[in-house]
Amino acid sequence: MVRNHSAPGSSPSSSLSPYLLFLTRRTLRRSSWKASSVVVLDPSSRTHYTYSQCVRNEPASCSSLLGFENELMTDRGKTAKGTTDLCVGEVIGFGATFVRYVILARFLGAADFGIAATFVLTVQVLQTVSNMALNMLIVQSRDGDDLSLEATAHSLQVLRGVVSAALVLALAWPISALFGIPHALWGLQTLAIVPLLEGFTHLDMHRMERHMHFRPSIMVGAVPKLITALAAWPVAAWLTDYSAALWLLIGQGVAGLLVSHAVAKHPYRLAWNRKYVAEILGFGWPLLLNGILFFGVSQGDRVIVGTAYTMADLGIYSVSAGFVITLSASLFRVINTLSLPPLARAQDDPGEFVRRYRICSMAFSLIAAVCGAFLIVAGEPLVVLFYGEPYRAAGVLVGWLAAAQSMRVLRLGPSIAAMAKGDTQCLMYANVFRVSGLVAAAGAALAGAPLAWIAAAAVLGEAVALPIPVMRLWKRYHLPIGVWLRPASAAMAGIVFSALLVAAGARNATIVVVLTTALIAGAALTVWGVVAFPSLRERLLLVYDLLGLSAGACTKETSGEQEGDGH
Repeated sequence: MVRNHSAPGSSPSSSLSPYLLFLTRRTLRRSSWKASSVVVLDPSSRTHYTYSQCVRNEPASCSSLLGFENELMTDRGKTAKGTTDLCVGEVIGFGATFVRYVILARFLGAADFGIAATFVLTVQVLQTVSNMALNMLIVQSRDGDDLSLEATAHSLQVLRGVVSAALVLALAWPISALFGIPHALWGLQTLAIVPLLEGFTHLDMHRMERHMHFRPSIMVGAVPKLITALAAWPVAAWLTDYSAALWLLIGQGVAGLLVSHAVAKHPYRLAWNRKYVAEILGFGWPLLLNGILFFGVSQGDRVIVGTAYTMADLGIYSVSAGFVITLSASLFRVINTLSLPPLARAQDDPGEFVRRYRICSMAFSLIAAVCGAFLIVAGEPLVVLFYGEPYRAAGVLVGWLAAAQSMRVLRLGPSIAAMAKGDTQCLMYANVFRVSGLVAAAGAALAGAPLAWIAAAAVLGEAVALPIPVMRLWKRYHLPIGVWLRPASAAMAGIVFSALLVAAGARNATIVVVLTTALIAGAALTVWGVVAFPSLRERLLLVYDLLGLSAGACTKETSGEQEGDGH
């Protein structure tokens, strides 16, 4: 029996419509369901009402309850389900990628791992500089469900894959000469297979993301990584050199192509609709320029290390970058995939857009503070634990790169909000300012500075770029700066506190003490975030209430079925 906690004579507000019904799909379909099993939750006061009360006190608000089956999978329900699916998928994907990196690093040694990092870097460069964000366009566009748009995007993606493969073949020799690895020229040429495979990927999974159906995208992202992680040990043990990374990259490309077609609901088609070509190019050209800038600011540090230092140094730097950036990339995918659809749907409703933007800013600030604090404090012992003593030098770099990625998470809120408005130039402008970090890294390399200075330069670039999207949202769309600034400032304070712990010698303690300190710092920041951010706390309490009511409803329904079976 669901208890009613409302005051006598009180009535639920008419603003309950978005929150109106909590009822299991199975219960609704039963012919014997009763109105008393329906619960309405007022999110402002966290008060529960029975359906009968709603009908008596506010019939206009509740008149649609009886035919309300489809509303059971509202945006909140879909978002909760999508969040769970995405988190599970990203945990699998991150874990598989991390395991593959650890196996390769331990089998190949720092020098060969540096060459393997060059292969990964080459693929990522081409992916970045040719990125027109076709997946984001399909999600953001009002015509995203039109299969003609999807087919046109397929055609442009094939063109992108062919051009990228040709560029790999053309640039293989210059790249091998730049990094001083002429013996690996054949491997760089063979890499042309990877972008060619990606060019024929089916994009239907992104159309399904518009409706918060993320499992197809999760499978395309996680299954290939899981396959290559399982294959990493035997392949690395058999080949024992950098070529192991090459064949694993190609295997991941083949698996990704096959899975994308397997999960698609519509046949793969190519088309050339001029209207959609113009829309794609208009949406994508700033992102194309942004991709070139993004390569410089995200991969340029590794290019500098590979050309100005040894391959062993590049291997060490790649361990630290892979350790931090692989985790942050998984977070970015979850954040972007969950945040962009609801923000895009509210782009024409200023009040609702600001509310959703506020929630995103608070959530991203909490994520930045907790993840940044943990990696800054525990980075070095974790690197030694997983990669071994030869890579201890990478631990110092992890702290700097974790601070830089935390700042990037803080910038995601306004950046995604701008993307939801169709403003793709915002990312480009931010990355222009991030180039300052690359300039500082180049200067440090020319001066022969230690690798830590290269990582510290990334923090400088992120700090300079941090306010750019916030100011652009304020000037163009009149979004209050304080919506982002208050939670972001609190998150930065947590990151600085974690850095002070490290400076005080926290990382020199035993690994148990360091990990315990990091976990305590992360837990404290989580509690602080929930207490300090009222709107975020409202969301969490709403989810908690719904979960509690769900358990009660399911228990009641099960007992009712058992009583029915007894008769």
